[in-house]
Amino acid sequence: MADRWIALVGAGSALAGVGVTGAFTLLKGRQETREKQRDRIEGRQMLHREARRDAYLEVVRASHEFDEYMDDVWLGLAVGLPDDPPRPPWDDAEAAVKRLREAAAKVSIEGTSEVAEAAHDLWVSNYDALHDANRLSGENAGNTTDRLFVLADANGSTTESVRIAARGRFIAAARAALGGDAPGFDSRELGR
Repeated sequence: MADRWIALVGAGSALAGVGVTGAFTLLKGRQETREKQRDRIEGRQMLHREARRDAYLEVVRASHEFDEYMDDVWLGLAVGLPDDPPRPPWDDAEAAVKRLREAAAKVSIEGTSEVAEAAHDLWVSNYDALHDANRLSGENAGNTTDRLFVLADANGSTTESVRIAARGRFIAAARAALGGDAPGFDSRELGR
């Protein structure tokens, strides 16, 4: 009978060991599942953050491209009559403002509502600057002495300052959305 008790205790110990091992395996499996799920979520968040950053950078690049062409427009003379030769800086500026509109539209999909609104305002301010320059050019057709920026200053045009302020608001909103204003993000703070 003692042999039976020994066999029974041995079998019970084996079953208890299997049960404990199974419980630990189950707990470990659940922990690994949670970690994998957390890693997938972090990966998706990182991909979304990168997509946002790329969309924001596209707006900044398009804005800078427009700046280059608008500099040429403002430094130019008023456009003459419709029969005059083509106007490359104007055509380039029009194409650049269209690219800016496309980039702003991408931000409306990828970005936060605050950044999307700032991107739209930036596009509108750039479009308004081009429209203002075009209006001044038409009003002063044939003027071969004054550059457009001189005419804009004389007419009290504020589109350039509005445009510069809109770009600053967009960059500030984009930095905030990407966490650029978070403590420890600023490279000046890292050097301390």
